Amino acid sequence: MTNVTFYLIPEEHEHARQRLSCQLASQFCLRLIPTHIHAAKPEYAAQLDELLWEYPPNRFVPHIMANERSNQCLVTVSHEKVFSGNGGALINTTQEIPEMVGLFDEVCELVLANERPRARDQYKEYRSRQFDLRHKELDQWE
Repeated sequence: MTNVTFYLIPEEHEHARQRLSCQLASQFCLRLIPTHIHAAKPEYAAQLDELLWEYPPNRFVPHIMANERSNQCLVTVSHEKVFSGNGGALINTTQEIPEMVGLFDEVCELVLANERPRARDQYKEYRSRQFDLRHKELDQWE
């Protein structure tokens, strides 16, 4: 059963979603959980690729740009709609529910303050698919 957690970010700037995705990837990496960060566009994936080298500032998150599970690295980043592999965590930075969600044990939906109406619709969609759902209000997350 896939667990889906909605992370409710109190900010409206896209950079907050990028920072949180890097922070979550770092946490999963420390727990040795294979993690895939899904981006909507190649440019966004490239921005995440750069940010993962710098953020969080006190950690290094080894990662590669790939749309398949890697034996070389726990964290992958891609904008591709398909993913080869299963298990681990998916960090979704897009506005849509990716088709690949069922491949993962954990799915992280990152919701900016101004996106809550869209997130409610996604929550209902996940619930109709019988995913295990949670949400976390992030007041002071950095």
